[in-house]
Amino acid sequence: MLRRRTRPFQLGIYCDVRQSTVSFAVLVLALATLCLNCPVHASTVPHFIRPAAVKKGNRTAAFNAFELSEIFPDKNFQLKSVLLFSKRKPVCSGEAVNSGAKTTPPCRADGKYSDRISFRFKFDPGNNSSAIKIPDVSVQDGSGLHPRVKDFHIEKPDGTGSFTVVYNCTKANVTALVSVSVGVTASDTAKVSWQKTCGGGFNKYLIMTAEGLTSGVSPQEAAPMKSKTAVQLKVQYPQTSLDFETPLVVSKNPDIGVDLRTTVQKGMLTVKATTFSVLYTCHKKTRGQITLTVPIPPWKSATLTWTKDCGGTHPRNLRIELGQETVVDANGVRPKFNVSEKTTTRDAVKAQIYELSVSKNSLDFLITNADTSELHIQGAATTISNPNTLAVVSKDKRWFTLGEVYMSQDEKFVLKPKSSVHLKI
Repeated sequence: MLRRRTRPFQLGIYCDVRQSTVSFAVLVLALATLCLNCPVHASTVPHFIRPAAVKKGNRTAAFNAFELSEIFPDKNFQLKSVLLFSKRKPVCSGEAVNSGAKTTPPCRADGKYSDRISFRFKFDPGNNSSAIKIPDVSVQDGSGLHPRVKDFHIEKPDGTGSFTVVYNCTKANVTALVSVSVGVTASDTAKVSWQKTCGGGFNKYLIMTAEGLTSGVSPQEAAPMKSKTAVQLKVQYPQTSLDFETPLVVSKNPDIGVDLRTTVQKGMLTVKATTFSVLYTCHKKTRGQITLTVPIPPWKSATLTWTKDCGGTHPRNLRIELGQETVVDANGVRPKFNVSEKTTTRDAVKAQIYELSVSKNSLDFLITNADTSELHIQGAATTISNPNTLAVVSKDKRWFTLGEVYMSQDEKFVLKPKSSVHLKI
């Protein structure tokens, strides 16, 4: 027999287990049923504690709290943002709106000098109905765009995140509608749309330069002592990034081998220069044309062509002057000074070779390096058709006066770019 007896300070269940056929499980069930109606003092008798229920999320509130913004740098490279989605709907539509005979252009459009668009979003981290998913990006078929989501990142404790959509234009000068959808809850999706126009042809905001090439000749030239050339590519505002594909370097001369020092398969150009180092292997003394091509679809590939000099020819940027007379220029030795060991006095007179007057007992040659790279001088040699008549000596040491540098005849000398040296005989 079960009896219930209550007191202000305790709850008890009395049962003669030895004389009862009630099972223990039934007894526990009866105990739980009776306890629901029993006045209990929390500090007197131990009892079961029901765990607090987890607060259910509110999908409406979660979706209402979600915001999506575009982030981009301005011309001073300060990060700016524009709100695109808020309070369950887009701030504006990316599609053209038809109103009678008049068509209103979309309020959001990306021009041809933008190869990607970046987003930042906010959500309520305390609402367990928030279930942010990796965004989906779509575009109409055959548009020439193949957009993809990149760098998706979410900070759940802070309720923030970001991602980027890369356009991947494969057709030039086309316009298409791009849409991105972000799953916010199990049943709610935030969607924004905008127009994107792909570029094409020559990209005027792409800058391509090369270090160590001559600037006074066309095409530019790599000097014989140059073992490599560093070509740099970068973009300038309003273009802030641009994807490139595998670069290719080609030599038209089979006796000049070329290779990229660190072969970059694919990458992204930014306002900070990316360097492509071209290495040379000269198999013999020769000259040849070198071309580096970097594909940047849908734009016209970035291309630079120059000449590699492997020696054995006249240095195009060597200048030698004797007073007001030009001895050597870009075309070689001037006819007035072009003699050899076999040139006779009669030939010299006939060819109007430069003549040194009797009163002069010295010559001062000014040797100039007009190149942007070093010029290695291996010394000067003099020959005389009649050594019994004339002896020639050069200054026996280098000396400095008024910024002028003198060298001895047999001295090896490295002439720095845009500098000169005197050889006095």
